[in-house]
Amino acid sequence: MKITVNDHTIEVFKDGYSIKNQFVELHSSKELLSYLLLKDESRLYFKDLSKIEHRTLNNALYGGIIADYQNDAFHIRTACLLDKTTSEVVFKLNVLKSNGLIEKIFWPEPLSIDDGYAVIPFRQGLIIPNDDTRELKMSFNGQFYSADAYLSMLGYVYQKGTVLMIAETPADSGYYKGSENGHNRFGFYHLPSLGSYEKERSLRYIIGAEGDYNTIAKAYRSYLKERGLFKSLKEKAIALPDIYKLARSAFVHTGIKTKVCEDSSFYDPNDPGKNDHLTNFKDRLKEIKQIAKAGIKDVYIHLDGWGVAYDNAHPDPFPIAMDAGGERGFKALVDGIHDLGYLFGIHDQYRDFYFHSKSYDASLAVESADGSNFAHNRWAGGWQNYLCASFAKDFVKRNFTRLHDLGIKLDCAYLDVFTCNEMDECFNEDHPMTRLECKNYREDTFKYLIDKQIIPSSEEVNEWAMNTLVFCHYAPYEFMMHEDGRFIGKAIPLFNLVYHDAVLIPWMMDKRDDDYMLYALLNGGLPYLRRDSAYPNIDGSFEGHKFTLNEALKRSKEVLKLADKVIFDEMIAHHFLDDACRKQETIFDNGIKVTIDLDRNTYNITKIK
Repeated sequence: MKITVNDHTIEVFKDGYSIKNQFVELHSSKELLSYLLLKDESRLYFKDLSKIEHRTLNNALYGGIIADYQNDAFHIRTACLLDKTTSEVVFKLNVLKSNGLIEKIFWPEPLSIDDGYAVIPFRQGLIIPNDDTRELKMSFNGQFYSADAYLSMLGYVYQKGTVLMIAETPADSGYYKGSENGHNRFGFYHLPSLGSYEKERSLRYIIGAEGDYNTIAKAYRSYLKERGLFKSLKEKAIALPDIYKLARSAFVHTGIKTKVCEDSSFYDPNDPGKNDHLTNFKDRLKEIKQIAKAGIKDVYIHLDGWGVAYDNAHPDPFPIAMDAGGERGFKALVDGIHDLGYLFGIHDQYRDFYFHSKSYDASLAVESADGSNFAHNRWAGGWQNYLCASFAKDFVKRNFTRLHDLGIKLDCAYLDVFTCNEMDECFNEDHPMTRLECKNYREDTFKYLIDKQIIPSSEEVNEWAMNTLVFCHYAPYEFMMHEDGRFIGKAIPLFNLVYHDAVLIPWMMDKRDDDYMLYALLNGGLPYLRRDSAYPNIDGSFEGHKFTLNEALKRSKEVLKLADKVIFDEMIAHHFLDDACRKQETIFDNGIKVTIDLDRNTYNITKIK
């Protein structure tokens, strides 16, 4: 069936669609068709449902085609509509009958674009040429609201224009990479929420004229701002004025106590000395005073392992590490840091729910649909479930009230994994939780911190948190997370092109094959003066060139000098200046241009007139 609306022609078939206007003609894939993945792992393609009907819709706001796909067990309704105000294409999916049999829905068919490249929101961002069909390895199956997708969008840049594809209901959706005739096809999938598809899933395609990934990033930024999903650092600083001090600080990430429990997968029975490490509070303060003595005015100190031990016994960090000096030693460290004029914050964790914690109670854990509690022993604290996020704020409030009562003044707090790991859903009848509710509960913890004048941080960045999150542990390019520095595609600062002026990002300053300080400069970010690894060779912590304190200070001051000029400004463009992508530039809206040459290990900062 075909309909023409505002010079756009939309045609929907039983196995695909096409969109045409005077400039472009887009077709869906002929091989990667929409289907239901059923719980028995079989596939049921939309085109194979026994009853398929199409009808047109044309009202004051939208024009397009409604399609119904039915059999005795299922009724799926889709819509492909043109927004008459914006000329954007809106896809809607409603499941009217499913009998609880659907595990995942792959819809709509991905676009069939052979030339150009795809724009992918994997961590900081990637562009992948459409003929590069190598595997894209992702930790969270491409789920939005995870490190696989800092942004809830995909994009294409090709000979005739650009396409920005937005997941408008991202909490229960994700993206995947397929291939057809030697070319990539990126599409969307949709998950049930607590076993059902009661709520509509929606996508929006913005089809543009000639452009590049900058064009797509700026279109997405406009979309987010229009919908109230953007809050600048300056706006956040109205409630949290210490943001201005944090924005001129070098970052020191260090810790006090590490203990690898015997039931942890990291435990080494052959070398018990590797399992535990302790630096007392007094000695750590001496090190920080040496940093101050070396001559740097503003530093943020992030402290791991201040309680029972790093990644142990959460959500019960108490008692404060007795063998490191206990409560008095901890308070003396914090007070000493503040006496130096530095900011201080702690690592804390409200998802990993350790069996060894005093508060452990399986009835508070995330419950799966079959009534079980997912468990693993990946981290130092041993076996754990996941705490249902509906309880996270209550535990934060309990613990931070105790710290306050002890006289521990926190400037900042890092709540681990919230902006990195996918959203949880919980089937426990006493505290059911959808993924969208999980997102809201996580954000409630940040709001609580803001109310207490504590600057919130988490592991990475994600658009869902950008109205509350102020800074992060890192927001790296994906290649930085691999020891050999290799990964598919070309790394771009896609997230920063959208959100640079909304969040503070500290950058790794490692020197491997390339000097990562150049990326800190390119991105107008903040420097890590020191970044102690919690787990060797994990999360981007690899052995590399060791800098002396004076060398590290000199490098950090170079990055801070630039940050002082651009940290609150929009990144308006990024460009590769050679085919090998070894020369790059970024431009900020105050006219500052940063150019780096990775081969020569040089950079240049200029002001555009």
